[in-house]
Amino acid sequence: VDVVPANNPFNPFGEPVNFSFRPLDVGPRTNFITTHSTRFLMGLKGDVLDNWNWEVALMLNSDSVADLGSKYIVTSDVIAAASGNFARAPGIFLNVFGDKQGNNPLLLAALDNTVTTNGELTQRSGDAKVTGELFELPAGPIGVAIGGEQRYEKLEVVLDPLTQTGAFAGSGTRQNTSGRRTVGSAYAEISVPLVSKSQNFKYLQSAELQIAARTEKYDIRGTTNAKFDSTKPKVAISIKPMKDLLLRASYAEGFRAPSLFELFSGANGSFPSYNDPLRSRLGQTITNAAQLESLRVWGIAVPAGATSFVQGGSGVAADD
Repeated sequence: VDVVPANNPFNPFGEPVNFSFRPLDVGPRTNFITTHSTRFLMGLKGDVLDNWNWEVALMLNSDSVADLGSKYIVTSDVIAAASGNFARAPGIFLNVFGDKQGNNPLLLAALDNTVTTNGELTQRSGDAKVTGELFELPAGPIGVAIGGEQRYEKLEVVLDPLTQTGAFAGSGTRQNTSGRRTVGSAYAEISVPLVSKSQNFKYLQSAELQIAARTEKYDIRGTTNAKFDSTKPKVAISIKPMKDLLLRASYAEGFRAPSLFELFSGANGSFPSYNDPLRSRLGQTITNAAQLESLRVWGIAVPAGATSFVQGGSGVAADD
């Protein structure tokens, strides 16, 4: 509980009082965010023989964010200033009473803190693929595609120490984020023509079968380390019995790896919640020890050692 001592010259009560207030005269919190993005992509492709072609590509990507915030207030600084012993403004008392409290500009400047968040995502990848035709069937050539990719990703988010410890008023704790992973993948797909229009089947113009598979290997490093594989198949068939009718069917399995932020985002601390025992439902029986203690703080005659108490409440039925 924050306390304004009796010797605070702005305290009109002549005794220590609890307080909760919004420091309006410090000004609103303001954040300036700067981002930089760099992306480089290079690719080559060519032909081999008559029915084959190839492609290769290299990608480098970097995204950085710098978040600079001002007018952030540290809770312990406010408590010290209320007593006039804030180290950065000694002897200057904080006024928490009145509209836009009108505090000393030197004190307001001393209460102002700067927060920083710096994040960077780095990605590097290379991929290659080859497509072509294996051989001819009566309905046409069998098509095939084979490819692979190697990818590296790294994410870093660094917060200032005050943010990490939850020192700012109205803010919980937050942790840094750090993680990286390497992903290697390979895939293959084959397309088999079963029937073509040139074969002149009476009730079947065309039919085609597709079979594909993709495998990925993950090597993840961060607050926890892991290695795992994922292999997923796909089978599809398309049938065209007549000019204006096409039938398709497929079976496929999918896998989406979580992002680095989802994997390694730093934990955020929050504030516990309690029902307000002074505004609860009529006749509510309170057994929570913290709530019983708060009743005593606010002058409700809860017997010493009591483990429950029936609170009269405000009569606002929905207000807990």
